[in-house]
Amino acid sequence: RQLQPSVPTMASAAVANGGIDLWLSNSHGLHKECVVSIRVGSTRRQAQFDTTVPYRFPGISGRQHMKVDIYERVAHARLMVEPSEGVWSIPLEQRHRGADGADRPSSSE
Repeated sequence: RQLQPSVPTMASAAVANGGIDLWLSNSHGLHKECVVSIRVGSTRRQAQFDTTVPYRFPGISGRQHMKVDIYERVAHARLMVEPSEGVWSIPLEQRHRGADGADRPSSSE
């Protein structure tokens, strides 16, 4: 699910060494578990939200479209996979947000 923060996250970009360094700031309303997905031209970067490091896009030249999406986890699952088995059934545990905005596990966790 795409997150709709209460205060827009700000992004600033700088040209560096023939590429683009993108910095995100103003993390109000975002949780440390949010995932950032950034596409510049045909290059995509996905990482945990972080305001302390740039998202780097080396070798970008000319005018390019840029898209920034920020996602928050709404469900998760972990399992051990065995290459000899071809089908897995994975129950997803949903997370719920409290009235204060804090992440709370569902009653099944």
